Amino acid sequence: VFGNLVTQHQESMLDNTSTDKVTVIEPPQTKTVPILKESKQPVSLSLALKNGTAESHSAAESVHFVKNFAKGIIDKDLFAELTSNLLFVYQTMERLLDTHAPSQFPALHFPEELKRADVLLDDVEFFLGEEKQQPSKATKDYMDRIEFIARTEPILLISHAYTRYLGDLSGGRILSRVARKALHLDIDGLRFYEFDKITNPKQFKDNYRLQMDNLTGIDSLQIERLVAEANVAFVLNMRMFEELDVLSDNIPNASVRDLQEATIYYDRCIQNQQILIDNNTADEYIYEIKGME
Repeated sequence: VFGNLVTQHQESMLDNTSTDKVTVIEPPQTKTVPILKESKQPVSLSLALKNGTAESHSAAESVHFVKNFAKGIIDKDLFAELTSNLLFVYQTMERLLDTHAPSQFPALHFPEELKRADVLLDDVEFFLGEEKQQPSKATKDYMDRIEFIARTEPILLISHAYTRYLGDLSGGRILSRVARKALHLDIDGLRFYEFDKITNPKQFKDNYRLQMDNLTGIDSLQIERLVAEANVAFVLNMRMFEELDVLSDNIPNASVRDLQEATIYYDRCIQNQQILIDNNTADEYIYEIKGME
């Protein structure tokens, strides 16, 4: 997700559309989720995720750390802190993907191609040595959320894998070049951004999305929860970046948004779906994807 954010922010700079205004994500309103409409169009999970997270994705670009990174302004200590925190997130996510993906969604499990924990460990040791690190508060919240999802509805791990891996693939090489120049590094410290076993990132992403759309046994209500959880993941990422803004000490009024601003996407979704069940309309529910008609 970080790679995708920086790449898109760079594009917005080229279009002269960037701004220093911090974007506030408005919590989803009860009236807008879910959409009840009869439709004969097939449901595309990949398109639902893309459209359903567009606002959160755009808002994440407003974090100062992300904007500065896109400009090549990178503090080495903050970059090391981010790398350390990402290690904790990926260790948690990949451990749980190894546990649940083979039985829940094997077609989306690509450990050989995608795993990042081992290379992140190399990067952390390059910056910080072998001394044991601790996750930040926002990172621990992120880890706890992934653990919670794995316990309650493991299929939603797809949302976290989608948010992290496809974002990394989208901008990893660009990030590596920016960081290499700004921090005067070679490959050491930047191995996270290199996917050695993926020769064509675009082709891999296209295939990943195709496999998502070909998943069987996922109904419309689950797709809605997958979209909601992907929004949770985006805001959890934002909170990690906001922590870096606070640590920088040169951004006035920098703060980390409340955890509830992330989890509310999923909580509201569950509340609305319960209304459908209580009203005996769940069987009539069809998830409408904007732009598919």
